[in-house]
Amino acid sequence: MSTVETVTAEAAAPALVLPHLFHPFDTPVHPDADRAEADLLAWMNGHGLLDDPRWANGIRHGKVGEYCSRVYAHATFDGLCTTSRAYGWIFAIDDGLCSLHGVARAPGELGALYLWLYEMIADPTGHDPAPLRAALAGRLPHLAAFLPALQRATQDICARIAAASTRVQYARWVAGMMTFLFSTLWETGRFATDVVPGEAEYLSGRTYNGCGEGAFALIDIAAGYEAPAAFYADEEVERLRKLSGLILCLCNDIFSYPKEAGESSSNLVCVLMHERGLAPQAALDAAADIHNGCLARYLDLEKKVRARTDDRASLRLLDEARTYIRGNYDWHFGSPRYGAAKHYDLSRALRPGQTSAAT
Repeated sequence: MSTVETVTAEAAAPALVLPHLFHPFDTPVHPDADRAEADLLAWMNGHGLLDDPRWANGIRHGKVGEYCSRVYAHATFDGLCTTSRAYGWIFAIDDGLCSLHGVARAPGELGALYLWLYEMIADPTGHDPAPLRAALAGRLPHLAAFLPALQRATQDICARIAAASTRVQYARWVAGMMTFLFSTLWETGRFATDVVPGEAEYLSGRTYNGCGEGAFALIDIAAGYEAPAAFYADEEVERLRKLSGLILCLCNDIFSYPKEAGESSSNLVCVLMHERGLAPQAALDAAADIHNGCLARYLDLEKKVRARTDDRASLRLLDEARTYIRGNYDWHFGSPRYGAAKHYDLSRALRPGQTSAAT
């Protein structure tokens, strides 16, 4: 290799190393990812959620169907389509309302939009959302065309989830969505003031703003069974649910950091650089340590929970929660949305299909 070629190759090599993220879980994948993806795009097109090119391409190429086939690998096909549609709908809310295209710097307006959404989520077939939608469109004219499409999609996906659930299961999902809406209001407040949160505040907010509680509530719904209410509401199971949501979000922060660097403080790596004064690689490694510590805590707590139940549905939920956590990692590793192979040296990274050695 010539000197010029050597310099060019070195310049092209990623400057950052993807840390090893601890995942001692297996990596099943639902076989119907492509069918679920096609169903999702047809559903979103049918509701007009892909009419705006500012976010349509991201959803079209985001491989949401593949994500759900990894995270909900044990779902029925109908359940897989339900979760894929639910995720596509959440991305539409995030891109259409929570981003700078929507009202990202106006928490009061976002709160009003969330009141409108929540009424439909809580009662998708019995509540009339049109009067508040008309009032919102009047004072937010840039959203006037989007809100009717979002209304139809919201009523449709919520009615579909309700039809596949018991009342108890649906209430779990509604509670999870309420937590998501609340936490993204926190995030909007930070955008409005340009304040970089401290580490403790960020980790608290990140526990909820990835919609982890809502996503976790779909595990048994999508697979066609019901985890017992007492087990799901158990104090230690609640802690497992919270930890799983934070693990998924910290994984996302690490994979998305190269894309978001310099653009947003809504990333643990950026927060650690700001608060601890770390260089990017040191902050990435510190973020990985926090992620891996959360996973170790999850395993310790899960062991205790498993030891005190022999209920098949409860144990199944714990098994499928492992798939939910691991599937999130594998999707991020290969997603074109984050381009891990482009942005990172992967020599230390766990590959899809591999499992970390248990500690």
